[in-house]
Amino acid sequence: MRLLELGAHVEIVDKPASNGGYQHARLDRLAGYLKGIADSYWHSLYSNADNPLACAKLAELLIKKAGKIDCLFGMVGSGGSMCGTSKYVGIVFPELDAVGVDSVKSSLFGQACCSPSLSKLGGNLLHSNINHPHFDKVHWLTPAFDATRQLHRDNGLFMSPAPNPNSLQAHALGHLETVEPIKQGCGAMLEALSHVDHAKVAHLNLEPEQEQFVDPLDLVFSELQNSSRRELEHPFSIIVRHHVVGFFVLREKAAVPEWSPPDAITLHSFRVGQAYQGNGYGKTAIRRAAGWILTNRPYVTRLMLGVNVRNVTARETYLKSGFWDTGVTFCGPIGPQNILEYKVGLSR
Repeated sequence: MRLLELGAHVEIVDKPASNGGYQHARLDRLAGYLKGIADSYWHSLYSNADNPLACAKLAELLIKKAGKIDCLFGMVGSGGSMCGTSKYVGIVFPELDAVGVDSVKSSLFGQACCSPSLSKLGGNLLHSNINHPHFDKVHWLTPAFDATRQLHRDNGLFMSPAPNPNSLQAHALGHLETVEPIKQGCGAMLEALSHVDHAKVAHLNLEPEQEQFVDPLDLVFSELQNSSRRELEHPFSIIVRHHVVGFFVLREKAAVPEWSPPDAITLHSFRVGQAYQGNGYGKTAIRRAAGWILTNRPYVTRLMLGVNVRNVTARETYLKSGFWDTGVTFCGPIGPQNILEYKVGLSR
């Protein structure tokens, strides 16, 4: 509608090409016009080398404005802007971390070829202006239609597709997530946290039936900050493709609870956020925790935890992750706990 109001002739391609989807169908229609209209010109943002080259000036302005640039985020459609900008910023700052933002169902970074769900992002065809070595990381996003409507309503800005109600419902009213298909548990890594990093994990909500068995995160971090044994308590976040999906604390030596032998390390406040459960991240995180112990505390041979006897789901999950039941029961603050053990030396 905006193009029509500006006097443009608009043609809608309503059937995808047999190979390359709607994007290839649009290019086929374009090729017909270029062939049939004398002296016609298309700037070809997908393959025109001047596209990324033009971003040299943008890189210069960014450096002049921001100074040293450590990390550059940018959406990827034709690839020209992000590849060109990161290339020229990287000449000045070789350690630049370049992060591309692509849409779900886009084939630009190896997802299964299908029609992308966000305009101006992604595509069915790999363009010559996309230079993969320029990217250190890639994030995939689903549509944020609620944010689109808010920008339009509050600021008069058209900044994304204008969805109909069916589109909004189909995309969960603007839910944003990383949806790159991965194998079960693959990619889950650990990141050590400070004792004041509550904000990094505050979004990790659990089902009410799970919340009753673990302390709230604000209480966990309050205890960490006020602890007299802070050097013996180690909070970690669980990271998948730079997104925090879980959290736990390891305790050692004098910081372990009374049911633990002094030569063990104990696991506490373990959680995988409700939105990330069912992907094997918890199991992988336990293996990573055992790996951390092997590397940093080689004299420790076992990782232990207490799980409430009523928390059957958690107990089964731990047992499937390599823990075994010691047969010991300890009466904790919210009822009896089964004491489970994981042989660290067998984690590899």
